Amino acid sequence: MHSEVNKKKITFVLGGLNYGGAERVASLMIRYWYENQYPIAIVSRRGPENDFFEIPEDIERYNLGGEGTSANKIMALFKNTLHIIKLRKAIKQSKADVVISFLTKTNIHTILASFGLGVRIVISERNDTTRQHYPWPWPYLRKKLYKFAAEVTANSQVAIDGMKPYVSKKKLHLVRNPLQFPDTFAQPDRSTILLNVGRLVPQKAQYLLLESFSKIEKNNKKDWKCVILGDGEERENLCKQANMFNINEKVELPGLVENPSHYYKSAAVFVLTSEYEGTPNALLEAMAHGLPVVASDSLPGALEYVKDGKNGFIFEALNSEDLSEKILYLINRPKLRKKMGDKSIDLVKDLSIEIVMQNWHQLIDKAK
Repeated sequence: MHSEVNKKKITFVLGGLNYGGAERVASLMIRYWYENQYPIAIVSRRGPENDFFEIPEDIERYNLGGEGTSANKIMALFKNTLHIIKLRKAIKQSKADVVISFLTKTNIHTILASFGLGVRIVISERNDTTRQHYPWPWPYLRKKLYKFAAEVTANSQVAIDGMKPYVSKKKLHLVRNPLQFPDTFAQPDRSTILLNVGRLVPQKAQYLLLESFSKIEKNNKKDWKCVILGDGEERENLCKQANMFNINEKVELPGLVENPSHYYKSAAVFVLTSEYEGTPNALLEAMAHGLPVVASDSLPGALEYVKDGKNGFIFEALNSEDLSEKILYLINRPKLRKKMGDKSIDLVKDLSIEIVMQNWHQLIDKAK
């Protein structure tokens, strides 16, 4: 690792460390650098009382507050301006050499707050920038302001391509999600569990998995279960759907789990139904645990890792019949599930946290 004299002060700017893929990646990076004795600070809207991911208590932290909806656009402008002023003060107080920011709105706030400070800004997109919807003015501000960051990272090629029209090629960097590999792997040939992991929001389209699972049940696969790990606004709708399909006894929604490794190890197939994503952390974690995967063809970031017929199958987006057929094919072939799970591990072996963090070091070490 680097000598003490070369260790830059790194300040992370986040909405918070609540549940989410970007937050999980940020928490892994923070812990990695902390354990390697880098000076770290965190600036966030949500304080540690709202953390889902655990980080060391002695890390320097600035809590800005100010979340919530605004009554109108004038109030929204006022709140955003006040937040930028508070963010600028916190960045200055942190004495950062490098600031790393995650997610679109936070990236924009960070760029605006940092003008004239002489701090190196590295921002990170974590979704499909061509499909993720934000109301005006956020898409406009992204196109106008991202060029002022020192470096712009994303975890999928589709996100990188989406930013090429307004960010210099030399500033764009594809940096994958880091993974922590388990000590033991799944045994997909022995399991009878379909697994989905993600926020319960419309984007994730978990309703499609339940619809497909209900069709699989009709094929006399009574010993199989469906587990959807996560929480969000769609929980009640998913419960109602399970009842409507009369599969509620075979569907589990355990909620938020900080370390989902047990669920990956207990599963037979990982199913990703999202309408759009960057590169889903849950997909990579499932592959790292040795699971075959079934994913939608609308997810170019995911399809960089899902090789149809090799480590899983690709189904037509929003087509429950096609999804049911692909899942049922794997259900009927336990040996194939094991073979595909082994291939999954091989496809993500270069995403270990040690390897991925070297890419981040190259960006950090550019700071003067």
